[in-house]
Amino acid sequence: MRTPARIAGALGLLLAASTALSACDASPYAAKVNGYVIKQTALDSQLAGLASNKTWVTAYDQQAQQQAQQNGGTAATVEGTGGSGTYSTTFSSVTLDRLIRTVVFSQHLQASGQVADADTHVAARAVNEFEAQQFWTGFPQSVRTMLTQELAEEAAVTSAPARTSQLQQAFKSLQPYMFYTLCVQQATAFTKTEAQAISTSGNFTGAQVCYDQKALEDQAPAFFSAVIQLSPGQVTQPVATKGGFEVAKLVSRSGPPLNDSVAKVVALALGDASAAKEVTAVLGAANVKVNPAYGSWSSGQVNPPTAAGA
Repeated sequence: MRTPARIAGALGLLLAASTALSACDASPYAAKVNGYVIKQTALDSQLAGLASNKTWVTAYDQQAQQQAQQNGGTAATVEGTGGSGTYSTTFSSVTLDRLIRTVVFSQHLQASGQVADADTHVAARAVNEFEAQQFWTGFPQSVRTMLTQELAEEAAVTSAPARTSQLQQAFKSLQPYMFYTLCVQQATAFTKTEAQAISTSGNFTGAQVCYDQKALEDQAPAFFSAVIQLSPGQVTQPVATKGGFEVAKLVSRSGPPLNDSVAKVVALALGDASAAKEVTAVLGAANVKVNPAYGSWSSGQVNPPTAAGA
């Protein structure tokens, strides 16, 4: 399902948002959104959170270098010309754009009395996890939470789409990540051979443990990857832990149906033209001023400074 718009952009989507914006912060502004100030420290915090995922940074830089080779010019990598701890102008501008979008959508929903409900958030997290794949759990929880919030609130400002075959297929592909709770029985063993015997027999006597999406993400990445793909009754292969090996059997999985809330998120992820038009209208109505160091605001987005380089 990686051909259409957002679901094709595993790297681009992860230029995310943060709501750690403080009115008491004395740092310079990064942007002003309908009078609300996004401080420089909020942007710095988000940049640092993204840059802390070294695996993702490597992939991002490789993609930027490939694009530069194809189109000419300088690669807009994560790191700036000042070395470690600095960020390129383009990377900073795109990240600020996500911050601005989050504030705009949040303000719009509050003003219109709308909310991004629980199903919307479940679907938004599922899309993020599907797109990010091996990068997702490498981000701090604050980044993952804000990525989910941004997509959920963006989807909430759109209208319910038609249930096309493409949308239904996308929903099906997202199912491994689309859940409220996922309950397993777990067993531990000192050796891989012992763990394999448990996995083969499927004989579990331990207590049932239920995870929501956040709780499962907070487990070891190998355990998360093994469990997330299971159907009820299926058992993982042995997963190495610090104390030995672990095996899990999926007991049950509960999640939202393809209701209007979920359909909005999936349609937006697929690049639905109607959803994109509604999002553009909300962004276009916002009064945004960007610190010139990061570019300017026009056509509903941050445009990096003309001389922006790596």
